[in-house]
Amino acid sequence: MNEKPWLVVNQVYKDFDQGKIKALRGVNLSVKKGEFVALEGPSGSGKSTLLHLIGGLEQPNQGEIRVGNFIVSEGKNLDHYRRQTVGFIFQLHNLLAHLNALENVLIPTIGSKTPLSQRRERARQLLIRVGLEKRLHYRPPQLSGGERQRVAVARAFINQPQLILADEPTGALDTQNSAAVLQLLKELQQEARTTIILVSHNPAVTAAAERKIKIIDGRIIEG
Repeated sequence: MNEKPWLVVNQVYKDFDQGKIKALRGVNLSVKKGEFVALEGPSGSGKSTLLHLIGGLEQPNQGEIRVGNFIVSEGKNLDHYRRQTVGFIFQLHNLLAHLNALENVLIPTIGSKTPLSQRRERARQLLIRVGLEKRLHYRPPQLSGGERQRVAVARAFINQPQLILADEPTGALDTQNSAAVLQLLKELQQEARTTIILVSHNPAVTAAAERKIKIIDGRIIEG
């Protein structure tokens, strides 16, 4: 018996600049819960746009996006959805320079009813897990590029999200640090049974996923 898809993108279209730019053209995508999927395509293919739509950062012009029982494309309660369901990792770590690593990891928990002491302990454990136990109180300018991206990975997992959306998460890293971050993602995904959708133009990066999907000119052509 086939497992029912947990994430479904159904005939999604997205235009920009009053319809002049056709970013997505009838995209269909199904992802099972706990799956690690990579979207691969050249620059401008629509892969980042699709990721942003799934994350509720933008809305489609047409079509439906469902994650679990939540209809993302309805555009309602998106703040709650992003806070409770989704963790984001971007190419640039987007850390706040005036906060230390522990404080940066805690940012997505702002507004949580969980006691601060428990949130701080989870942030500490995540930073230990990503190999930064001696960098808890270092600020981003004191960290290497690879270390900053590992802080970003820990931050993405702080709210125990069901879905991680990673947009070129190793794009600013050298080969060694890129491999380390990808290995971390795979390990954390398996430990937490988290669904991951990773976007990259680099086949060496997308090879880390269980399934690779190719997107060109706003259309999925393979996978």
